[in-house]
Order: sequence, then structure tokens, then C-alpha cells
Amino acid sequence: MVPTTKLRVWRTRLMGQKVRIIVGADTHISYPGWIDTWRDTLDIARGFYWRFYFPPGSVDNVLVEHVLEHIEPAELPAVFRNIHTALRVGGVFRVAVPDGYHPSGFFKEFSRPGGWGAGADDHKTFFTVDMMRELAQTYGFECVPVEYFDRSGTFHTRPMSDEHGTIKRTARKWIPELEAYLTPAQRAEFFDTIPAPLRAQFTQSGMLFTSLWVDFVKK
Repeated sequence: MVPTTKLRVWRTRLMGQKVRIIVGADTHISYPGWIDTWRDTLDIARGFYWRFYFPPGSVDNVLVEHVLEHIEPAELPAVFRNIHTALRVGGVFRVAVPDGYHPSGFFKEFSRPGGWGAGADDHKTFFTVDMMRELAQTYGFECVPVEYFDRSGTFHTRPMSDEHGTIKRTARKWIPELEAYLTPAQRAEFFDTIPAPLRAQFTQSGMLFTSLWVDFVKK
């Protein structure tokens, strides 16, 4: 895997194409024009891996969908420093994670660190948009929130293309998957645990689960 990934990076740069990296791709995520990596090929908390593959300022995009919540909090500073170093100025670090400001108590129990949802037993941090803004300010990024709840539980979203990476788990794209995944009783509990003044934003749009989706743009 490592020689193959190194070769793909080298070939991409040689051809003058944008260097676009998917972190935590496993074997089921692959997009044309993107180099998919897994922890055995790119441990994003270890500077050695970044130096091995990428000269500073040589990467255009880094896509990290539902990965950061699995990183130990003590390793997050290294992750942000490594990616900031690897990106060119104006490059985009696109992140999606479970949203800690989601107003449904059901969702919070499903997604929180130690929650009962798939993979939540390994979650380390329940991020919020305010936490993302602090991280951006600390590590030299501009924070561009794309999909998120604010502290009051109000949902915000803005149109965004897939140019800087495709996020699959969004308010718009998760609906069919979750309709099949949740039982009728769980769907009812999901809505019952949302404060009444905030339910309309779900029922009017058919929205269920969402992601906290943020673009970090290197200054």
C-alpha cells in the first residue's frame, strides 16, 4: 500500500494535477481524481507520514469525513499542524463529524463518545461549530461552516459544491439510509427528544441526522 500511494502522489504531481487526499477512506470510498488513504498509509497525527508523501504546501485538498471524532484529543493539535503545513495557501481541509449541538437527545445518545450508534464506542470528541472556529483560529485557518447547528439548536446550511470533496453524511443525503436503519419507534423517539420549538426545521424538510460540516481554508 505505501509504495502504491507514494507512486500515486508522485504521478499526480508530475502530471500537474491537484493533489487531493481522502483520509480514512478504508476500502469503500474512492472518488475520481482523489488519492484515498487509510491509517496504515497515512496516520494524520504523525508528521513523518506527511513529510514522506508531501512537501510543505503541495496539497490542494484534504477530505476527512467522520474521522476526527475518532482521534484522541491530545493528538488533534498535531493533526491540524500537519495538515496546515501540507496544504498550499488557499487549500481546503474539509471536515464532517457528528454535531454536538444537534438538538435531538436521541441523536446525542447515538453519536456521543461512548454512545450506542455504530462506531460511537470509539468516538473521542463531540465537536461543535464553536469548537471548530477555535481550532481554525488557533492553527491558521479560515473557518467556513457549511452545515451545522448553532448553540441554540437552530440549523444552518449553505450551498456548496463537491469541488473540495464529497460529504455523504449530510442532512440531504442521509435520509434514505436512516429511514431503513431506524425503527418506527426510534424515529418517534428522535423527534420526541427535540425541544418543541425546534421540531419544525426537521418536519418541514424531512431532515433527520446531519453532520457538522466545516471547510478549513489555509490562510
